[in-house]
Amino acid sequence: MRHRLDVLHIETTTACNLRCAHCTRVLPDYEVKSMPWEIFEQLIPAMREYCPLVFLNGHGEPLVHSDFRKQFAAAADSGCRIRFQTNGQLLSGDLTAWLMKTGAWDRLDVSIDGATRETYEGIRQGASFSTLEMNLDDFCLHRGQKEKPSLHVEFVAMTKNISELPAVISFAARYGVESVLVTELIETPACRGWSAIRDRGRFADYLADASELAHSLNIRLQMPRIEAAIAGQATTWRPCGAEGTACRTPWMVAYILPDGRVQPCCRLPLSMGSIVDGGLENVLRGEAWRNLLEQIEAGNPPEDCRSCPAF
Repeated sequence: MRHRLDVLHIETTTACNLRCAHCTRVLPDYEVKSMPWEIFEQLIPAMREYCPLVFLNGHGEPLVHSDFRKQFAAAADSGCRIRFQTNGQLLSGDLTAWLMKTGAWDRLDVSIDGATRETYEGIRQGASFSTLEMNLDDFCLHRGQKEKPSLHVEFVAMTKNISELPAVISFAARYGVESVLVTELIETPACRGWSAIRDRGRFADYLADASELAHSLNIRLQMPRIEAAIAGQATTWRPCGAEGTACRTPWMVAYILPDGRVQPCCRLPLSMGSIVDGGLENVLRGEAWRNLLEQIEAGNPPEDCRSCPAF
């Protein structure tokens, strides 16, 4: 029962340049943390040994980290392919050009929650819709005819924007986006009552329209289980490493928090240890991880696994 480390997910920071109304960052107990270089550096041996797919993002905006280029370069020099998700506001043409030159940039995911300036800026407070357009234009210019990095969009559906989902699909098509992932809003005290899923009929209608448009534009519309069920479609999204109906994520993924603690995935808040105490390899071979895999193999996963919204 050996961990393969196909994917290394590094939450470099929980800080962000925006204050989106639906994000937990606006809650009073939200804690901002950024990974020191001394901790990131301890991941380099594992990156060199396994050459995993590296995600340089977590709950925050990765581009606000002062060491972002240094982190990206270290992963690239280790022979890894690299992905990250961003709100796109700090993805300047200069940064895009530098990232392209590394040859390691595999995929870019951009969070876009509206197709009009009013809706987008109303939800993503502090953002500029014109800046988003300009930075996406620069991305397309620098990428040219190259296939990588591929471009993808994530759309958080809520009452304030669900009517614009078809328009977001059209907007995405302008930039050669390959897929749009629609996720349902997780309500917090700051956005109580915003869930579009409350009106299932209206939600399903917009999803159906968006699905038809996406198909015509050759864009994959991806939905987790709940959204797909409402739209009357099969689930098109799976957690990283899933095979069939059984989640294999804990065999293939390591999720690193800014302070060096390691989790088996982004959704399971179970600490497997810390890379500060002997590096990542020591954690992957540790008793805590072995016990977790044995639990899952025996059909007795932790409760958080049972309630995972990905299934």
